[in-house]
Amino acid sequence: MRIRVMCFVLALFTAACAISEAPPGGPEDRTPPRVVLSLPENGTSGVSADAEVMISFSEGMTKARFERFLELSPTAVIRKVKWKDDSAILVFEGELHSDTTYIVKLKKGYTDSHGVRGENPYEFAFATSAEIDTGLVAGRVLFRREPSKKGVVKVFVLPKDSTFAAEASRPDRQTETAEDGTFTLKYLPARNTALLLWAFHDADGNGLYDPEKEAGAALPDTIRLTRARPQIDDQVIDIVDPREPGAISGLVLNETAYDSIPLTLALNEVAVSLPPTYVVLSNLKGAYSFDKVLKGTYTLRAFIDFKRDSLCGEYPCKDDSTRICMEPCAVYPDTLVIEPGVKIEGIDIRLEPVRKREE
Repeated sequence: MRIRVMCFVLALFTAACAISEAPPGGPEDRTPPRVVLSLPENGTSGVSADAEVMISFSEGMTKARFERFLELSPTAVIRKVKWKDDSAILVFEGELHSDTTYIVKLKKGYTDSHGVRGENPYEFAFATSAEIDTGLVAGRVLFRREPSKKGVVKVFVLPKDSTFAAEASRPDRQTETAEDGTFTLKYLPARNTALLLWAFHDADGNGLYDPEKEAGAALPDTIRLTRARPQIDDQVIDIVDPREPGAISGLVLNETAYDSIPLTLALNEVAVSLPPTYVVLSNLKGAYSFDKVLKGTYTLRAFIDFKRDSLCGEYPCKDDSTRICMEPCAVYPDTLVIEPGVKIEGIDIRLEPVRKREE
């Protein structure tokens, strides 16, 4: 009887251990953090040059390296970030510039204390001048003739010194394009000041221009915003990718007796010796296409490659291998200049029979 009681108690204990309980601390936090307040408030003017900036959040935040998500335009060095409850207080290195409109941008990626990522960037502006700048420029960035959803647009207030280069200089304002390639630059000076717009296609998404891998372009003309015309729309920055290949296509008019075999076409860069840079075969009707030709100047040849060396030249005669025959070969009369992304069509070339050598 005693053994049965002990077994019964052990069974109850085991069953109790098997009951799962909710983890302490309530349900898991999956709500992204959001900004609930900024000081100075957006659009505030007359801010003191020694002011601190505060950004308040809806909950506790991850504080380590928080400053990497902050961007000020024009640039101001953040000496440190202080925290008071759920608010980040930005302390600057030295005083802010006088008579200047600043934009504070919080980039997405900041996280709350539970590691939940904030996906919405936040932006606000204030001015140390009596009035905040209200100028605006909007437009679209094209890359390879398509809207660039990875465009970064920078604006520079001119004049600059003689060492100025847009691709290597800090902008007065900066923004990113939307999915459709559009952009809006706000809080620009509308005082008849010349502005230069420059953009690049941010292929790796790190916000930094890499001239070895990425392409950029400036708006051809400077623009001016005035009190009478503080906004300008429909500005298009067309970025040409110098690495984008072009294409050449056409037809070989084959007048030789060998009309049932593919013809060989070779492109040679003018400044480069043999072998050819690009080689393709036509179809049996003589149509051909070079689809990935890099920028350059080329000569085009069409021939029957009896020797199968991709060169237009000699080969051992078929009826007498001790004799040398010439392959039927034609050279397009003009050089072909290939620009990035340009497709040249209708380049036809006539291939005539080889004339017999006079004895």
